[in-house]
Amino acid sequence: MITNYLNKTREELIEIRKQAEDRINEIFENTNSYNEYLQISKPFIEIEFYARTAQILNTPESDIILHPHNELDKKCLMSIEDFKQNCKDRSITCEDGFGKYSTDTHVTNLAASLRAFEEGYIRPDFKYVCWYNK
Repeated sequence: MITNYLNKTREELIEIRKQAEDRINEIFENTNSYNEYLQISKPFIEIEFYARTAQILNTPESDIILHPHNELDKKCLMSIEDFKQNCKDRSITCEDGFGKYSTDTHVTNLAASLRAFEEGYIRPDFKYVCWYNK
C-alpha cells in the first residue's frame, strides 16, 4: 500500500493527509457510535498512515532538524534493533509514549511510528530511536 505514496511530493503527501484527516473528522462528527466511526473511517485512517509514513521515509536530510541530546533523550535512547524488538514483543505501545528517530548524539524531528516499524517501514539512515514514555 505504501508504494502508492512513495513517489509523491511532500506537498502532495501533505494534501493527501489533510483530505484524509478532514474526512476522518467529518465521519467522527456524523456517526452515532464509536464502532460505526471505526468502520467508516478505517480506509481514511489507512490513507493518512501511509501518506505520513511515506512523508517521513522521503524527508530529505536537508529538511531534518537535529537537536543535541538532553538528559531525557540520553535516558530514552535505544538502538533500532532494540526498538524493533520492543515493537514486536509489544513491550511498548502507542499508549505508552512516542518515538523520534535519533543518532547517537542528536534527536530528530522525525516520528518513529510503532506501526511503521512493525510493517518494516524504517529509515535506514538512523541507528537509534528515542522512546519517550508518558
